[in-house]
Amino acid sequence: MLYLYAIAADSPAATSGCTGLRGATVEAIGEAGLFAAVSRHDDLRLETSAADLLAHQRVVERLMDQAAVLPMRFASTIASETAAVATLRERRGEFQSMLSRVRGAVELAIRATFNNEPAPAAAAEPTGGPGTTYMLTRLGRTRQQAQVAARIHQPLSAIARESDVRVTGAEETSSESRPLLTGSYLVDRDRVAPFRARVAELDEEVAEAKIACTGPWPPYSFTSPPPRS
Repeated sequence: MLYLYAIAADSPAATSGCTGLRGATVEAIGEAGLFAAVSRHDDLRLETSAADLLAHQRVVERLMDQAAVLPMRFASTIASETAAVATLRERRGEFQSMLSRVRGAVELAIRATFNNEPAPAAAAEPTGGPGTTYMLTRLGRTRQQAQVAARIHQPLSAIARESDVRVTGAEETSSESRPLLTGSYLVDRDRVAPFRARVAELDEEVAEAKIACTGPWPPYSFTSPPPRS
């Protein structure tokens, strides 16, 4: 069995001297500028342990430093070298398109949370009963959350190539620090510093939320084909 870390472009020399899960040697399988980074295992029982997760991540990050990569999710395997080569040949155009999409870019993650529960906007006294009052209050809160999320997302999306974001309403969590926006941004390597600087500015400007940025990470959120227009 082969454990699969990533599909990568450019030179397979990126795997030279690299070790992966359980100390196994990482090697490149493929041809003509498209290869899979794998390690061979006779009996690999995968565990979601810190050691295994870190080993997987180290390999992907090392590859990412030297080539465009499509990182595989933890626990991705393929039966044999023959199967791996066949898959690369059959899906070559798709993989090359996806690699072009992420080449020269990394993923940055954003998490913005409300500092306090936002108060509903001032409005005329509702004429309905308690149910109407509740629904109007909830609608006002949802609108406020969307407005704050837009103030965060729009300037960041202007820096990024692509983004994948989710706005979470107060009703979706019971945590004291309620999620407002979680997002993944595909950012050119030379724009990582400006992106981080803009996050810091927004953290000061948007009083209603606390914003954290992590990464750079391999582009896990952008390794499927983009939606067709």
